[in-house]
Amino acid sequence: MNGQKIRVSVWLGFLLLASGCVSSGNSFIVDQDRIAQIKLNISTKVDVRRALGKPNDISRHSGSYSPLPGLPPSPALINVEVWNYTYTIVDVNAANFIVGLFAGGAPSNVNTFTVVYDEQGIVRHISSTQSEGRSGLGARQEWKPID
Repeated sequence: MNGQKIRVSVWLGFLLLASGCVSSGNSFIVDQDRIAQIKLNISTKVDVRRALGKPNDISRHSGSYSPLPGLPPSPALINVEVWNYTYTIVDVNAANFIVGLFAGGAPSNVNTFTVVYDEQGIVRHISSTQSEGRSGLGARQEWKPID
């Protein structure tokens, strides 16, 4: 009987230790006070870097730029620089880890924040997305927007 109690105690201890959240990226993009500091047509690269820190990636585009797929390009945005920030949170718990790894993955939230600058370094477009899904070997590749 003592051996069984020890096994149950060890198992419960493992479950407790295996629970928690894992995050990666820039958590500043979910802080509304920081996001509110960025003003369209006013803020500069310096302002954004001060509010959000270093972006995850930077890209440059020349030619007419369309900030959103499907919209016509803006003649005012010829040479732009795009800063992308991401922040991902995965809810890791023992049940998801053990069962979910093979049968459905762990729930996750992915946040992105994109800033487009004109040639003078002024913010001309801001967009953000939030989506939730599942991660892991057994996860389906479906993503749905957060309401």
